[in-house]
Amino acid sequence: VSVIQMVDFKQVQQIPVGINLHRLKKDKYNKLWVTSRGDYQYRPSRLYVMEKKPGFNQMIVTDTIPVACSNMAFYGDKMFFYATEWNNYTASNTITYGVIDIRTKEVISDNFIKDGTEKDITIPYGIAVHPETGDIFVTDAKNYVSSGTLYCFSQDGYKKWSVRTGDIPAHITFLNK
Repeated sequence: VSVIQMVDFKQVQQIPVGINLHRLKKDKYNKLWVTSRGDYQYRPSRLYVMEKKPGFNQMIVTDTIPVACSNMAFYGDKMFFYATEWNNYTASNTITYGVIDIRTKEVISDNFIKDGTEKDITIPYGIAVHPETGDIFVTDAKNYVSSGTLYCFSQDGYKKWSVRTGDIPAHITFLNK
C-alpha cells in the first residue's frame, strides 16, 4: 500500500501487505481495511487492518485476518463482506458471506444470509448496508453478460425482496429524501 503526500503527490511510505490487492475502505474508527486476493494457488486471500501508529503520522498493519474478502460494507460496529475466491486447482469459486466485529476484528458469522438464498446468487458483485434501516444489499452479476439481480436482506439475514437489474450490477448508493 502506498501513502501519497497530497501537497506534491509524492509517495512518502510503502506498507507491505499481501499481493494482488483489491479493495481499500475506511471504517468509522479510521481503520483501513485492505483486501488481498492472493495468487489463487499458493498464497491465500487475506484481509489486512491498518491503523495510525500511536504518536506518529504513519499507518501500520495491526492485524491480518485469514479470510477471503471481495467486497465489504460497514454498519455500526460490523463489517459485512462477501468473498468470491477462485481456486486454480479446482477451477471453481468458493463463495462466502460473513460478518466481522470491527472493534475486536473477530469473524462473528461465516454467513449473514440465514434463509438459504445464497444458493440463488451466482456471482456476488456488490454489497451495501442501508445507513438507516441496516438492510443488507447484495448484487449478483450472474454470468457477466445478462441481467443481474439486486437482493435485499434484513439484519437478521432473511431475504426481503429482489429485483432484476441491468448487466453486472456492482455499486449501490443511498440518497437522502
